[in-house]
Amino acid sequence: LCVRTALATTDFYDEDGMCNQVSIVCCMTHQCQLPPVDSSPVCVCFGQRCGGSWGTTEMHENSIFDPRKVMDETSWIVYFLCAGCGVNKCDQGCFSWQYKECCCRGSTNLELPMVDDVGCSSVGTACCIWSECQMPRAKPNPFIACCMLRYNTDIYGGPKQIIM
Repeated sequence: LCVRTALATTDFYDEDGMCNQVSIVCCMTHQCQLPPVDSSPVCVCFGQRCGGSWGTTEMHENSIFDPRKVMDETSWIVYFLCAGCGVNKCDQGCFSWQYKECCCRGSTNLELPMVDDVGCSSVGTACCIWSECQMPRAKPNPFIACCMLRYNTDIYGGPKQIIM
């Protein structure tokens, strides 16, 4: 298996609050979000809920997790106010992690070595400079290019980044 990682900047306070984290390792789910996610339980101890539900934020719309599976289908061992740990049905992968801390958002998950016939790839943007690497190379990308000089002359508009 291979690791896919993404990192991006975001608004300080977004639909998913100021900070949050969801991680799944085998059958264990950990979730935390400030302010609490909508419909999160006030208190759970070994599956016994008390205090109803509360929360004012949502999980991010481009989450790598299904919010319903995380919040509703997890058997919470303990959950208090905005964070908890529970057991899942092992239907969301072996390892996945997603977070938002103030103005940074990122995710990591395991995937197969070849996805859409691509072994590895990287796309990055810093100010007005972008970089891309993919093996095997994406057509019609140049074999090599530097300072607008290209080994082949196929027209290409630049790499596309996944919006997180």
